[in-house]
Amino acid sequence: MASKPYNDIYERLTNAVSGEDLLVGMLAYSLYKKGKAEVCEAARQSGTPLTPADLANYHASFTATAQSAFETKARETLFAFANEYLELQKPRIIEEAIGSLQGVMTAQSEKIETKIASSTSFSKAFWPGIASSVAFFVVAAIIALAWASENRETMRSFLSGTSPSAHDGSATKK
Repeated sequence: MASKPYNDIYERLTNAVSGEDLLVGMLAYSLYKKGKAEVCEAARQSGTPLTPADLANYHASFTATAQSAFETKARETLFAFANEYLELQKPRIIEEAIGSLQGVMTAQSEKIETKIASSTSFSKAFWPGIASSVAFFVVAAIIALAWASENRETMRSFLSGTSPSAHDGSATKK
């Protein structure tokens, strides 16, 4: 009994052994298989199922351009998924950041109250305490916002296979 001929498309799409490239390759292979299934189904519905020679020609037509197209579509799909996930997680991230800031602010306020209570002059401690609390809140808010922004850019860079500076047009694709 003759076995079906083997094609190397899986290996071509998943040439990496780990990390981002493997995930992109596996998704690209799934997209390839989906397209192949659609071609086979269309042929079956037309009443002329594909022959082994037809399938061999289909596999042979998988050029470097086709491979690149599947990899690009896989990266776009992963990026869209990651972007949607981040958008869904944004309220939770903001809530956690605010909760964390509230805890820090409470601790800072308690320190200020202790300093004020031990101070010999209320007026000497009041304005520096207020100023330090406001400064701390502003710095903490800036850090939380920068983290959220930086995290999004890192995810975008990871999924697009570029360095973080690639989105401003100064870097090239891997």
